[in-house]
Amino acid sequence: MKLGDTVISKQTGYPASGVVIGLVVAPLYIGQKDVSLFYKWNDIYPDWTSKPIVYVWFKEPIRTMTFEEYMEHLPEEMKQYDAKTLYEMNVVKTSTVAYPIDDLEVLE
Repeated sequence: MKLGDTVISKQTGYPASGVVIGLVVAPLYIGQKDVSLFYKWNDIYPDWTSKPIVYVWFKEPIRTMTFEEYMEHLPEEMKQYDAKTLYEMNVVKTSTVAYPIDDLEVLE
């Protein structure tokens, strides 16, 4: 995978194609955050912290996770509230999204 490649996410986030605009080592991306915060990546790609993180640019802004992904990890006590509104407030749209390299497929 290289800069300028068109890619699509295989298992996380929205299935939209975007362009690779950057790669970074995982420890730099993680910084001082607790790795457990990356619960979806930890579940699907247990060794993601030892591989590159890829920044992908999308022509149209997208949310960083689907509503279904959000609901999977929403605490039970929060599900009594309007989950759709919580999702829209907490998962903002953006044109640049980071992915573990194993989650991306290069389109020809």
